[in-house]
Amino acid sequence: MKNILILGYSGALGSELTNSLANNSDLNCIHFSKLNIIDSKNINLLSNFILEKNIHIVINCIAFNGYDNCEINQSKANNINAIFLDRILDKISNHIECFIHFSTEAVFNGSIENKLYDESDLPDPLTLYGQTKLNGEKILLKFNNVLIFRLPLLFGPFHKKQIVYKLLNIVEDNKYVRVSKDVFSTPLYSPIISNFIIKILTDNSFTELKGSNKIYHLTSNYYCSMFDLLKYLASKVNKEEFIIPELDCNFKKLVKKPKFLGLKSSNFTFDFSYNN
Repeated sequence: MKNILILGYSGALGSELTNSLANNSDLNCIHFSKLNIIDSKNINLLSNFILEKNIHIVINCIAFNGYDNCEINQSKANNINAIFLDRILDKISNHIECFIHFSTEAVFNGSIENKLYDESDLPDPLTLYGQTKLNGEKILLKFNNVLIFRLPLLFGPFHKKQIVYKLLNIVEDNKYVRVSKDVFSTPLYSPIISNFIIKILTDNSFTELKGSNKIYHLTSNYYCSMFDLLKYLASKVNKEEFIIPELDCNFKKLVKKPKFLGLKSSNFTFDFSYNN
């Protein structure tokens, strides 16, 4: 049986993975709750915990998210999205089978309409959030036994603090919401990711992948605007008439975010699907 440690297990993607792993008899999901990753003392506690519990796979779901949030808290964003990775991998990389990390489509510029970014495209982040996530990627690739997955916009049952879920809640109360019609991605339903990760951990055909030290894209085959996505999801509860298209520039925000994102993958493109 493999011992799996999920860092950030209480977050949206971490919760999704924890929920899926709980139903798998071949994988033993272990939690470490005493974690303030800016505190070097807790870095030592975490590394000791990983060694003592004989952790085979570490899945990192910790991230400092949000374009405006990162701009306001620049030091914290870089500490969590980049420096933490250097500190912990320096201590554990030679003692684990694989460190799985999730990055973002925001490492790209997003300035070219209808452009889908594949693994060969050079990152050029427009935002501090994208830059800190790119910094994290560069740090991780210095170490062995690292697997990085870039993700597009996510939605799913555990993403209750995310904008998609919040807007759907408003719509279900028969209230109108304005949604950007000119911000694009290739949205991915988070249970697809958790099922894919479990397959990597349990299927022998993925053994070579775990030691590849590469960056892969996980994406869907549905390229759409935020408006298109919300209208589709609202249609599942017969509320699509409450979704109103709006230009992104009409929303108040601190940071100009990339508008034309979306990932293309040489290996892992999933059918767009949604189950409510």
